[in-house]
Amino acid sequence: MPVADCPSCSTRLRVPDGRSGKAKCPKCGGGVTLAPLAPLAPAATVEALPDVEVEEPAAPAAACPYCRAEDRPGARKCKHCGETLDPALRAAQEAERAARRSPRPHDRDDVRAAAPPARRRSLAGGCLTLLAIVGVLAGVGVLVMKYQQRGDLNEGTRLWDTGRRDAAVAKYKAGFPAAGAEKPGVVRRIVEHELARGDSKEAAAWVEKGLAEGLDVPYAEPAAVALLDQTRRDRADREAKAQAERAARAKQKDEEAAKGKTERDVKDRRYTRDEFRSLVVGKDREEVLGLLGKPRSTQESGPLEFWDYPGRTTDPTTGKTDQGVQVEFENGTVSGVTFTRL
Repeated sequence: MPVADCPSCSTRLRVPDGRSGKAKCPKCGGGVTLAPLAPLAPAATVEALPDVEVEEPAAPAAACPYCRAEDRPGARKCKHCGETLDPALRAAQEAERAARRSPRPHDRDDVRAAAPPARRRSLAGGCLTLLAIVGVLAGVGVLVMKYQQRGDLNEGTRLWDTGRRDAAVAKYKAGFPAAGAEKPGVVRRIVEHELARGDSKEAAAWVEKGLAEGLDVPYAEPAAVALLDQTRRDRADREAKAQAERAARAKQKDEEAAKGKTERDVKDRRYTRDEFRSLVVGKDREEVLGLLGKPRSTQESGPLEFWDYPGRTTDPTTGKTDQGVQVEFENGTVSGVTFTRL
């Protein structure tokens, strides 16, 4: 079999019989010219030579519609400008770019608006279910607490009947909220037991609790009856004191309101010149402040002091409001008044 040498990598190639022209080196891809050569003598290395790849006649070149450069026929992408030439592949790329450009919800309101109705209904249903579960658990908790309190009351009665009064009273106190119509009897036992133990403070607290709940407790022990009377007097005294404090606060509030109204009336009132003169002459500073309020400005000149009040008097000739009036103090007492027309 004839052989040929690759001019690029010097690899010796086997050439099929009767083949000539151009070929491609299977090792480096370089071009090989197949010229007729004498066959080699048989050798072990000849059988290991790679077969030459014979190039088929090149198909006519195709021009890229985007950059007009020549490219191989059937190319999916132009090797010069990079544009996709395959119609199906180009359509898929365009669709993907359009999908990326489409608006998507970014803020929380948009995301919430974009949620499907079924999902919103599911969330609402879940919240309602959770609330229902919480309500059921709370109701169960109340029932369990009431049940425990009733158990404490029953246990307290059993202990009381067996003479274990300290333990019984502790159970009565724990179960008192659930005693209902039994509360007067429970309070009586607690109060009389605490008095017997010498704990008058605790006994008074339970007497107060019975009065606060409006219970008619049938105390039998004289000490308990006396404590009840004393607690009622203390409550009456506290109520009277609280009522007096409320009345005093209301009176103070009324006085402050009246004082504020008087001050506003004094500040806004207009006088005739004769009324103003009769009002202030002979008065000291505190009296003038009480009648007219604070002046707009003050000034001193030796033993004299002048207070200015704007727009407090009227001109008897024109009936118009004076621009101002100046009150003159001498040795701390008003000695004269000066009016300024507009």
